[in-house]
Amino acid sequence: MGSGGLSSGAECLRFMIYSINLLMVICSFALIVLCGFCLGKHDLMVDLLGESTAWVVISIIMVTAVIVFLVSLLGCCGAMKENDCMLKTYICIIFTLLLTLLILAGLAYGYKDPTRDIVYEHMKGKMMEYNPDESNSTITTVWDDMQSWVNCCGIDNYTDWSQYCNYYHNNSTNSTSGPLFPDSCLIEGSNDPYDKGCLDTAEYWLHSNIWILVGIIAGCAASMVMAMCCVCWLIRSIDKYDQFDLPQHRDTVIYT
Repeated sequence: MGSGGLSSGAECLRFMIYSINLLMVICSFALIVLCGFCLGKHDLMVDLLGESTAWVVISIIMVTAVIVFLVSLLGCCGAMKENDCMLKTYICIIFTLLLTLLILAGLAYGYKDPTRDIVYEHMKGKMMEYNPDESNSTITTVWDDMQSWVNCCGIDNYTDWSQYCNYYHNNSTNSTSGPLFPDSCLIEGSNDPYDKGCLDTAEYWLHSNIWILVGIIAGCAASMVMAMCCVCWLIRSIDKYDQFDLPQHRDTVIYT
């Protein structure tokens, strides 16, 4: 069946499907980049935080975004070939992905407080293993790099070091003149530590950029709904064309 047999309205609809799928590709790609930034750029923080619920959710959202990216290509091919089987498959997959995206977004929001507690306990456990005399230690390197890069000190504040870290706790209890926190806590050009903890700083960054993630997810969801509506309309137009065209085609074959 050629595209020339469809009405001008259906042809316009095909163009809309292309545009919507392009929007889905852009939104899903942006979501992939954002999740990749969290998992890749902050690889040291991920190693420190462990496989917490927050990072697992980010990974799942990233996989979902990749699937949306690939499925949008299916929609383009189905519209190009006017294949109702491909388009119906496309609708089923998109509907499933939409439900998955909404469920994951709800889980990410609902488990934000338990996630903080999990991350806090994990960071506290890693802080106990910190030793500035072991410069080649992964834990020491991760903490120093994170505090220098994020401009933070400790989990909640610099007093966490003397409270949780065995090395600095011994200095505080023995009343020695030794330091009570790592050098990476010091503000550049000063002997004073950063007053904000690393966990609070990370939370502030997430809260400051949460609307970016919400906007991307909302854009993907809206484009999915629009795509399903347009594809349903296109399938209906294709079915009507088949019912109208096939009898005429049979008559042409008979009289020829």
